[in-house]
This record gives sequence, structure tokens and C-alpha cells, in this order.
Amino acid sequence: MKREELFQFSMDNLIEIVVFFELSGTITYANKMAMERLEYEGNIYKCNIWDIFPGSFEIEGGVCHIKEELEVMQSMMAYRKNQTCFPVRSKIFRMDETT
Repeated sequence: MKREELFQFSMDNLIEIVVFFELSGTITYANKMAMERLEYEGNIYKCNIWDIFPGSFEIEGGVCHIKEELEVMQSMMAYRKNQTCFPVRSKIFRMDETT
């Protein structure tokens, strides 16, 4: 199994929601559980991270900034496409371009 296939298999079989996003806030990856729980289907790539976690981000100069320190696990509310919400334990962090 190739490294990319192994990564995809691993992410698709997690019970956790995993979402990656760009500095602009645009979602670039969502695993299978994120697609199911957030109910965006394939349209999740047309929304931004603050659609899922409103109030946790600010946009300044076209860059998405985390409002508070979210690198530690904490309780938050995640919003589905239909704007209903559910509680999650979440850790949000920014990876450097070199990481």
C-alpha cells in the first residue's frame, strides 16, 4: 500500500472529525467522518472553517486567525450545513508552511 493510500485509509477510518484549512479559512480536506457528521457531503470544500466553528476565527488581511488559543483540547460546538450544532472536543492549530 502506497503512503498516500495508507494515509487516506487511516483518515477515512477514524471516528474523529478531521478538517484541514488554508490561511484564508478555505477547507482543503475533510475526512469521511467530517463529511458524515457535518452533513456537507462534497460541498464542504465550498465553505470555510468559521462556518463549522463560528466565533473562533477572525479574518484580517485575507488571513484566518484563531481568536483564542485552541491548541489544547477543549469543548466547542460544531455546526452542520443546516446550522444545527452538536458538541465536540476539539483541538485547532495552524501548521507552518514548512511543517
